[in-house]
Amino acid sequence: MTAKVKVKPVHPWFLSGWAKWSIFLFGVALYLQTLTYDYTLDDAIVIYENQYTTSGFKGIGGILGHDTFYGFFKEAGKSQLVSGGRYRPLSLILFAIEWQLFGRSPGSGHALNLLLYGLLCLMVYLAMERLLAPTVQPRIRYPAAWITAILFAAHPVHTEAVANIKGMDEILALLGCLFALYLAFKQIPGHRNVLFAGLVFLLGMLAKENAITWVVVVPLAYLLLGNQRLMNSIRFSWPWLAAAALYLIIRQSVLESGDGQPVMELMNNPFLKWNGSGYVPMSLSESLGTTGVTWLQYLRLMVFPHPLTHDYYPRQIAIHTMTSPAALAGWLLYLAMAAGTIYFWKRQKVVSFGLAYYLVTFSIVSNLVIPIGTNMSERFLFMPGLGLLLIAGYYWAVWIAESSSRMPWVFFGLLVLAFSMKTVVRNTAWKDNFTLFKTDIAVSSNSAKLNNALGGELSVQAAKLTDETRRNEMLNQAIPLLQKALEIHPTYRNALLLLGNTYFYLARYE
Repeated sequence: MTAKVKVKPVHPWFLSGWAKWSIFLFGVALYLQTLTYDYTLDDAIVIYENQYTTSGFKGIGGILGHDTFYGFFKEAGKSQLVSGGRYRPLSLILFAIEWQLFGRSPGSGHALNLLLYGLLCLMVYLAMERLLAPTVQPRIRYPAAWITAILFAAHPVHTEAVANIKGMDEILALLGCLFALYLAFKQIPGHRNVLFAGLVFLLGMLAKENAITWVVVVPLAYLLLGNQRLMNSIRFSWPWLAAAALYLIIRQSVLESGDGQPVMELMNNPFLKWNGSGYVPMSLSESLGTTGVTWLQYLRLMVFPHPLTHDYYPRQIAIHTMTSPAALAGWLLYLAMAAGTIYFWKRQKVVSFGLAYYLVTFSIVSNLVIPIGTNMSERFLFMPGLGLLLIAGYYWAVWIAESSSRMPWVFFGLLVLAFSMKTVVRNTAWKDNFTLFKTDIAVSSNSAKLNNALGGELSVQAAKLTDETRRNEMLNQAIPLLQKALEIHPTYRNALLLLGNTYFYLARYE
């Protein structure tokens, strides 16, 4: 049941092309500054140090036939050093085409990301409008979809996915899912578009495997917002199920099977702890408690996205047990969201769907279903966060419809302005690796990985300098960072190597 409001005609602006163009242009404009930025972080793995990507058109066969990271590690088995195994060929194929056309050009990569993000923001609007069409009156539906899309475009937590070229996999995955949903809901029931929707959904999964959660999202969408019975919801979802099965078959045939043993390297398994002589798995209370704390952090970031950082590696998130208040709060909030999905099932279907969508798409990155190799990451909110934004957009539209004043739009404008300013400021951190590491160490000071990364960057850059004073200054800045990395992670081999190199550059051989 939707909120009861007086039925009024849709404002003509929402039916015009300007409503759509405003979303696309807004999404692009927020990230224009990134066009001059360099490669960062895992761009090396998937772009400029990947043997298949840098082979252009000739490398596409290798991309399709191997783990996503194989072209970087260049040796069978080494891609398994990173938890899970990855088959995400779609973005790498685009990177290979881009390399063929432009060579090493981070600017072209950022430009493509901007265009795709603008299209994604537009697709958020189109898909949400179609999704709400069977149950929500136009007076509310169009503003709700537009507000949701604008909030999505402006939300600062998306900077990691957009300002980092490698984040194209996140953009493509959600774009594929939303386009498929739009096609499936274009005419209900049983339109031939659902078959094409299945093919588009397959492309979404080939961008990033978290898209597979939509095999649950789509039946829920038919059931809650499509006014379909349970059996019809399942029957209309068969192209999605078939696409998911095909993806899993392809993925299984390409990826190497692991040995089934837990990863015992802290940088790839945050659920280890140091016992004085080596690493051992956390207790169940510790792993569940630490996970609960990250869940709480995700919700905080959706509501109040500050401060932001790209790094939540150990021990930026400290070890917690289930007796920790923060851990209990995280678990209780998510249990409440699950209960809310049921409570609002008949009472308020938009809320029920939004909560269910968040929980389903979040499950695959929650560290509860499968280990993901890190405690958390802001980019993991890119897909799930849309469910909460849909709820916000819907109720904002209801408020606008019921209000005779401009206050709802004033508050909306202030929120979008605040989000936009935060996004533009946060973008500056992604200029290059050195800028990113220097910026985020203020937030992630307890991350072994970031202390190692910044210390290593200082050491490597210092070694290239001819100004001895500046050189020694940077080398001495690197030492405490690398020492802290080793304090957090005593067997961190890369930190040991970089620290040794730094002492060598300073001629400190003792």
